[in-house]
Amino acid sequence: MKLIGRIRCLFRPHKRSHSRARQVEGVYHSVCRHCGTAMYRDRDRNWRVTR
Repeated sequence: MKLIGRIRCLFRPHKRSHSRARQVEGVYHSVCRHCGTAMYRDRDRNWRVTR
């Protein structure tokens, strides 16, 4: 499933996992539900890939 998810995320945006979202020091962190890439929520409430 992860291989298909990684291929999917090459062509479409990542989607965060609702169940794995956690708040750490005032910043929300989660992972992509398809490929497992780490993500965070920015000040504008948009989810970004952690670099």
